[in-house]
Order: sequence, then structure tokens, then C-alpha cells
Amino acid sequence: MARTTFLFSSTILTILFTIHTFWRHLFGFSTLDSINRLPLLFSPASYVYLYWLAVFIGLIIYSLRKRHQTSIQLSLLLLAYIFLISFFVSWHAEHHIIALLLLMIQLLSLFMLYRTYSLKRKPRQGRVAISLFFGWMLFLTYVFFSYTMVYNNWHGLGLSNALWAVILLTIGAAMALHFRYRYFDRLLPSIFIWGYLGIAWHNGFEELFVTAAALFLSAVLVASLIFSKSKNN
Repeated sequence: MARTTFLFSSTILTILFTIHTFWRHLFGFSTLDSINRLPLLFSPASYVYLYWLAVFIGLIIYSLRKRHQTSIQLSLLLLAYIFLISFFVSWHAEHHIIALLLLMIQLLSLFMLYRTYSLKRKPRQGRVAISLFFGWMLFLTYVFFSYTMVYNNWHGLGLSNALWAVILLTIGAAMALHFRYRYFDRLLPSIFIWGYLGIAWHNGFEELFVTAAALFLSAVLVASLIFSKSKNN
């Protein structure tokens, strides 16, 4: 009971902090304001960020499950919470490189937690909330990375911004496909489909190369959900 109460309280505090920071303000501006401050090509329409709500609901249900998480799983999730809050603080203090490093550590914590679940059908059903959280943070990492590069006037080794956006889109899709077939995960690719459709909407006809790539890769990910390689899928 004490473990459930502690995990639930930590989850609620993290959710409240994220909501306040992402949509309201920390140090005078919201995270969404900072993302929209620069003309990013790898950035979805603002409605895409409502996916946080699915993550929040998943984490609340996860923290209230009657079947308690192991000590290792609990520790890894709490570490992910701590590094998420630390990331937001660093990001809003405009220490973007440090913030990205903290975000990478958070992703590593979530990936280690993700790996604690068996690949057999029933055990991996328990990782639904973690898959939502991990997949969403993985997608956001590409957004924050893109912002940091533009903010620091990175010239992209002579490549255009549009080409770099397509490269990031391709890497992200490849990562999603890896989790689809290596870990039999349907949720994580779905997150990237949601995000990529938002990127296509955001760029519209102004950046047809990026929009076309986002739509094409979304179709590839949809196909990966329809066509299975294993009966475990």
C-alpha cells in the first residue's frame, strides 16, 4: 500500500509539474512557447502535444495497478520522473545542451524499464503505460534536438534544413520499426504516426519535401502495424 501511495503521489506531482511547465510557464514562458519560437521543420502542429494526456492517463493507471511493480521498475520510473523534471528546468533556463543530456538519461532510464518486461504476450501487456511514455519522450527528443540545432545556428554540414528534417524523420521511423518488430510493440510506432501527421500538417505546402516524407513514413509505419512478421504480434 505504501509503495502504491508513493508511486501515485510521485506520478501526480510529475504530471502537474509537466502540465504547468509545458502549457503555462516556468521562468516566464511555456515549453510550447519555446518550441514555437523558432521556425522548426521537425515540429508538429500544436494539437499533437495533447498526446501528453494519453501518457498521463496511462501513468496514473500504471501507478494504481494492484500488481505492484518490482523495486527495480519502481526505481527506474522514479528516476525517469526526476530526469524529466530536471530536463524542463534546464530547458527553461535555456541550458539546451545540458537539457538534452538529461533527456537522454531519462530515455535510458525508460528504456531500461521497458526492457524489464518479457516479450511474451501477457507479460508485455503490463508495459502499455511505459511504452506510451517512452515512445512519446523518444519522439519529443527529436523535436528538442532539432530546436537546439536551429537555436545554435548549426549549418548542417552544408545540407539544407529540409534535408536534415527528412533525415531525422527517417531515423525516427527506423527506430519505431525496430521497436515494432524487435519488441512486438504496436503503440510506439503509433506515436510516431501521430507525430509525423502533425509534422505534415505543420509544414503543409510550404515545405512539400518534408510534408511528403512525413506522410510517406507514416504510411510505412501504418503498414508495419497491419502486416505482422510473427504470431506474437
